[in-house]
Amino acid sequence: MSRKTGLVLVTALLVLAALLRLWDLAHMPPGFNRDELAHIRITEAMRAGEVSVYYQIGDRLARAALFGALNTAASDLAGGGLLGYRMLPLWSGLITLALLYALGRRLFGVPVALIALAAMSVNLRAVLLARTVTAESLVPLYTLLMLFFLAVAFNLRPVSFAELQSVADPGGCMPPKSTYIEPKLRSGLTVYSLEDM
Repeated sequence: MSRKTGLVLVTALLVLAALLRLWDLAHMPPGFNRDELAHIRITEAMRAGEVSVYYQIGDRLARAALFGALNTAASDLAGGGLLGYRMLPLWSGLITLALLYALGRRLFGVPVALIALAAMSVNLRAVLLARTVTAESLVPLYTLLMLFFLAVAFNLRPVSFAELQSVADPGGCMPPKSTYIEPKLRSGLTVYSLEDM
């Protein structure tokens, strides 16, 4: 598959995902459930200047303030009401899809990343999660961010021979595990005699 074809497919899947998540967003699901109302009350309390680490609103459950703070900023930009409060989950859902593609491409290649993106673009649970005003709507984004950072951290590039030579010629020493060089000789076991070991 060419790079241009892959880009067209990714763009089409992201547009499809955005349309599924935006379609009738102000009316579906109708109204807010009890948990969503508690998060909206936290958002409004923060907007009124009542800042805390945890909030106990309504049902006596303690809720962290991170989602409320992010939702306050998002609803300030988008406005209040049904649509404004759902902007943060919507955008976090779309960013999650883009991050899923990037992580899948990095770890498994373009075909697997496209399959994962297609599956999550039309997944009913992912669509509904992007429409709810709850802290759980950010969990997929947090999870994929951590997985992406881990993949970047542990996917080190091989040291080039020129870099190795520039350290070794003056008598320097490379850190452990940094002398991994590609390509490896595939004949390592056949060249050496097992009797010499």
